[in-house]
Amino acid sequence: MSLDPNTERFALITKLILTGFFLVLYTSVSLALLSSPKERGTGYHENDLYFQADSEYLAKRVAKNRHNYQRVRFHPLFVLFFNPIGRGMNVVTQNPEVTACVLNAIAGSVGIFLFFVLFHDALGIPLARSTLYTLIGGLTATHFVFSVVPDTFIFSSVGLILLLIIALRYASSLGAWLGVSVYLTGITITNVASAFIAAYYFLLQRNNSSKINRNLIYRYLGQFVLVSAVLSVAQKILYNVWLFTDRHIIVKEDLGWYLFLPHSFAEGWERTNLMLKHVFLFSIVPPRLKTTIHYLNSKLTMATFMDTAWWDFPVASWVAIFLWITLLGIATFYLFRLRLYRHRLVKVSLGAILFNLALHTVYGDDFMLFSCGWLVFLLVLVFFSLEQSPVVRKYARLYQLGLLIFVLSMGVATGWLAYDMYHILLSQ
Repeated sequence: MSLDPNTERFALITKLILTGFFLVLYTSVSLALLSSPKERGTGYHENDLYFQADSEYLAKRVAKNRHNYQRVRFHPLFVLFFNPIGRGMNVVTQNPEVTACVLNAIAGSVGIFLFFVLFHDALGIPLARSTLYTLIGGLTATHFVFSVVPDTFIFSSVGLILLLIIALRYASSLGAWLGVSVYLTGITITNVASAFIAAYYFLLQRNNSSKINRNLIYRYLGQFVLVSAVLSVAQKILYNVWLFTDRHIIVKEDLGWYLFLPHSFAEGWERTNLMLKHVFLFSIVPPRLKTTIHYLNSKLTMATFMDTAWWDFPVASWVAIFLWITLLGIATFYLFRLRLYRHRLVKVSLGAILFNLALHTVYGDDFMLFSCGWLVFLLVLVFFSLEQSPVVRKYARLYQLGLLIFVLSMGVATGWLAYDMYHILLSQ
């Protein structure tokens, strides 16, 4: 889509303003949480304070030199990608925890920039609505939480937004696909599924044909494995860690602690029900934050949504959850009414969401940890369906006003979440 220079300039200014605003917001909240006198002390000196996020591990990964980096089997190349940046920042901050907070907030604000690129440049949505969609994305519970609580997940989110931009704008570029696929898998290994689903529909079926270019498959997969292996060996040489470093504890921790196999239909339904409310509601509009006892350590208290009921939203979230359910319902109706499920973008989004649903229903602990894996796909599914619907064409101004009210209500809901996160673990 070609734009006149004035429109392009205004779009760029809008991107930069949004990115700067969220960078200040995320950094401020993150440092406030870092400095608060929590029950387990000040700072992110321990993991599992919020949603079982491994904030301590992230600080060590990004700011320490040749530390014993834990959980590399889940994040195979994260140390190689971000430790040089983090150590450089740590020269200035002289504090690994502050470095982790700032780097995390920067990643979240980069995600804001990419949200706007996705909605405006890749999907061709008008400037005003792209701005509103971007604001909504930045204020969602998932993007906000993992932009202010240090962990690897916001870095995954950035890669998944970029994945959809490449699919829509650079689908024929094998180099772009390789780059984003290696990055995503290096950040979190399960991202490989979303990368391959998108590549299948946009790279290997570029003409929307059911026929697959086998030669292209071999080139893509072969180069993906080769580049990943080379980078993994490089990380092993530089940091003495790689994918197989923790293989001896896979059975004990990954299968013993995090694999969930229901013993009855009731157990399975309870787990599925818990997953569904995180996917479609809690990752967007924050419900009531609660404290619970860590299920592996009875001495640890942590903040979570896992014990929150479907309907348990604070007053600050009532307007936002009502509007989100309304938008979700309208989008779902037109997804089937207009048969949008045949569109490649919708197939990719549905595939990624279903993969996360299937995987984390049987594997994982706090579901908010994995919400970065489906957030962008859910937002694209809803906003793309609404953009194709007659609602936007016939009632554009009214729809835009509704989005503005939704943004304001999301600001109130997320502001209350920040307040809750600061106070819920305060030392008495």
